[in-house]
Amino acid sequence: GKETQLYKGKRQDWDKDFDTPKIAGFSEESREIAVLTSDKDRTDLVALNADNGKRRRLARGNSRTLRWSLNDNFEPILRFDRGRDEVEEIIYARDQGGDWVPIERVNKVENEFIPTTTADEESTLLVLHRPDGAERAGLYEYDLSTRGVGDVVFEHPEYDLVSLRSDREGYVMYTAWAEDGFEKKWLNPDFERFGRMLDKAFKPNDNWTVIETSTNAKRWLLYVSSPTRPGSFFSFDIETKKAQFLINRRPDLKSNAVTDVQRVTYKARDGMDLVGYFTPSKRGRNAPLIVMPHG
Repeated sequence: GKETQLYKGKRQDWDKDFDTPKIAGFSEESREIAVLTSDKDRTDLVALNADNGKRRRLARGNSRTLRWSLNDNFEPILRFDRGRDEVEEIIYARDQGGDWVPIERVNKVENEFIPTTTADEESTLLVLHRPDGAERAGLYEYDLSTRGVGDVVFEHPEYDLVSLRSDREGYVMYTAWAEDGFEKKWLNPDFERFGRMLDKAFKPNDNWTVIETSTNAKRWLLYVSSPTRPGSFFSFDIETKKAQFLINRRPDLKSNAVTDVQRVTYKARDGMDLVGYFTPSKRGRNAPLIVMPHG
């Protein structure tokens, strides 16, 4: 129970999306925590020993490196760098010589590349992606040895998949898409049973997602939000089948300041059916109208 300082970073004036070390993963076997450490010239992936604070470099990045993805053996297998602009990402994997080589270049707005850790074979990943020629983003196998997209695991017939959640061991729990709310396709029947239980426990318009799980996946950290719930964290124990409230993300937003959302359907000029959402103000018709054309 003793608290030990493992790392003290320096705040820098460089163009990154973080100014404190990001945790990329941890190994219970070696009792190490993988963190991203940065200076003006590069970002490195460093393993910190939780017992003695000793560090070792797992991978070396550059000034444009954003993050790494680790496999079950606590080894970095993918590196994500910022591309030519803010929305472009370049994904790298290691070749047989250990050098980082680019395998994909994506526009994050139009085509995410969201991996889970290794699947059945060491070189095979599951990724949320929209390959060239595909109409929608789906869940695909990706072979690191051939650097190519394989078979589709799941694709929704109408919607892009937008989220992929795995347990601590890297096994996919579910993938999800956005209709009026957050809808899930469970890939593990045991997890699905508890997911359906949570669907019934929360309110119909609550959107909930798994942030992370314990090592044995017996406890889940949940984030729950809705038009009338600014955002709350819960801990769910699958053995007791109970969800415990932890903390509100926005305690400053009170229930009398938020209202529910109304779904609006209409036709575009070419006849296509479209959907919008209207949040009425509690001030009534005299309130100003704020329009968000798309996100």
